[in-house]
Amino acid sequence: METVDLEKDYRKSGEGANGDSYDCLYDSSTMLKMYNAAYPADMIAEELEVAQKVFSLGIPSPQPGELVTDGERLGIRFKRIIGKRSIARMIADEPQRMEPYTRLFAKYCRQLHSTPCPDGLFPDAIEQARHFLDCDKVFTLDEKAVISTFIDSVPHCGTAVHGDMHIGNMISTLPAGAPLSCNHSEYFIDLGLFSQGCPLLDIGM
Repeated sequence: METVDLEKDYRKSGEGANGDSYDCLYDSSTMLKMYNAAYPADMIAEELEVAQKVFSLGIPSPQPGELVTDGERLGIRFKRIIGKRSIARMIADEPQRMEPYTRLFAKYCRQLHSTPCPDGLFPDAIEQARHFLDCDKVFTLDEKAVISTFIDSVPHCGTAVHGDMHIGNMISTLPAGAPLSCNHSEYFIDLGLFSQGCPLLDIGM
């Protein structure tokens, strides 16, 4: 596994709950997603594997590379999307354009949820939801019963489910203020909970 020098070769470009993102200073086409030191190594490796499978299906997502380390933390190298902004950032920056940006998000969510997945390629979304509910320590027993009833009502499907679908997990290259007719691309990110099943489990996000 390659050891990278974050201080010398990379510039921090963002941060999230599980880690930070870095742009490569000597290769503008490369970025890193570096996870917090306490984040389990097996989950990072699993997220890389899922990202590779998602990309192979043609679902718009950054092209994944390989695992790297800075000596303390693990990370994943990705192809950098130049000029990206999350849909959440776009709406925050230009609240007057909330409707067209929301429609853009919905368009790609619908496309994602129309993508068939080969059997067994990803975890089953219903089983995954039940597992998370069983492990949860926040909901009351009554609340868990309501959620469990909903999960039981969800039909079995074989299409793509993001697993953590919200406006912060889709990015766009559309420049601020540019019309939607301008050339741009959208990508789904943070694919660690990707599964196959019913879109209702994403829409519930």
